[in-house]
Amino acid sequence: MLIFIGEGRLGNQVFQLRYLRSARAPGETIVAVGLESTADIFELEPGIRIIRLGKWGKRIVRHLLLALVLRPLAANLRLINYATEVPASCGDGTDGSGLANVRTGLFARLTLVDGGYYQAARHWPAVLPADDFRIRPARQAVADALYRQVGSGQPCAFVHVRRGDYTQWSAYGQSDLALPATYYLAGIREILALAPEARIAFVTDDPAWVREHLAPACPGSTVVAGTEADDFCFMRACDAGVISNSTFSLAAALLMYRAEIIVGPRHWLGFRSAEWLPPGIEFSNARIRYIAVGSS
Repeated sequence: MLIFIGEGRLGNQVFQLRYLRSARAPGETIVAVGLESTADIFELEPGIRIIRLGKWGKRIVRHLLLALVLRPLAANLRLINYATEVPASCGDGTDGSGLANVRTGLFARLTLVDGGYYQAARHWPAVLPADDFRIRPARQAVADALYRQVGSGQPCAFVHVRRGDYTQWSAYGQSDLALPATYYLAGIREILALAPEARIAFVTDDPAWVREHLAPACPGSTVVAGTEADDFCFMRACDAGVISNSTFSLAAALLMYRAEIIVGPRHWLGFRSAEWLPPGIEFSNARIRYIAVGSS
């Protein structure tokens, strides 16, 4: 049995679940706290049990069950297997490399996976689509309806613009991780060069910024700012996409089933230092094109 206790939003949870699937033995059960959004969107196969807890329930699990029981059994007494994410070599040591360190315990049939995000391509055996992520029919129906509304009979291309916390957040020794307008406009040109008839839909947490800096260059474009789940499923349903340096849009892109082209930022969070951060986040696929990120 794999016991996972972690945190993170939908994009993080997709990568966490992908790692857990890659780490488990055939027929092994996964019990997870912190993957609630995946259970809301995906039809999970038997053997994956998502425990739903509120804010206080999660605190109790982390501060009591994890800190006082499970972690001592795994990390100190070595009675069960203990898996943690290996820190990246850059930054302050708190950011993950995407890789796991697994230490074997006495009772090897039980493994504690102690947090981590596992943002690495090596955990994905297949993408475009990743067949082990099946969208719930009700979610698919909503996404299809929005796809038809936006496209009006033409292909749809999403442009995911992540700003919000990215303008203040630091990771891997990098700060201000929001991509400039020039990157998104270059990505849109890549899409339209391949599919001039594509309808552009901006999916964003900052509609005002998009309307000021990007929409004027895309006449007829649409701004989408729905729920996290609806935005995710809509992006997955599109024919093409420009992703931000966020696992939210990357996860949706990897699950796309009609993708012609996906444009992403070269070096991801490390676009200013010209190094891939996280180190293993680059996916090699003929339909994924990484382009340089210029200045604002």
